[in-house]
Amino acid sequence: MLSDEVLPNSGFTLIITVKSRKISRNGKTSTFAQNYQHMKIKGKIAALLAIAVIGLTGCGSNELDKDVAPLADAMCKFIEIQNNLRTAIEANDSLNIQRYSADKHKMTTEITILNAEFNEKYGDLVKDQEFGKKFKKSMNKQMIDCPSLSAEDRDKMEAELKE
Repeated sequence: MLSDEVLPNSGFTLIITVKSRKISRNGKTSTFAQNYQHMKIKGKIAALLAIAVIGLTGCGSNELDKDVAPLADAMCKFIEIQNNLRTAIEANDSLNIQRYSADKHKMTTEITILNAEFNEKYGDLVKDQEFGKKFKKSMNKQMIDCPSLSAEDRDKMEAELKE
């Protein structure tokens, strides 16, 4: 039974008294205190499971890193081809210009396919700003060691990773 009292000269105070009461469910009899203990245990178990799932999955960052890796590799190859193409154009080397232009087209196609697969897997999440930040950080981690990356771009990526 629940009761409340107002104590004089101390403002409004609510005192709740819980008496042990038998509750019958599914043919089993238990007290309110036993049911309360059972609810507390269920809550703790649910909290532990949630923490374990988040801890083990790392909020999906490991999976994101794995999914970003092929994109980052393709981007690194694309940068290398772009640098080689620029050098060939500056040297007026028509044979290598054709070769690197064809390679550039192949890499553009590969990146387009990888990007479509990534978007298909992550769907509307790609439009989320927080996801975008995680994606950019993962991409920077993957791209930072690309040998074809300019020093300026590498410095920018390192600065963004420190944020």
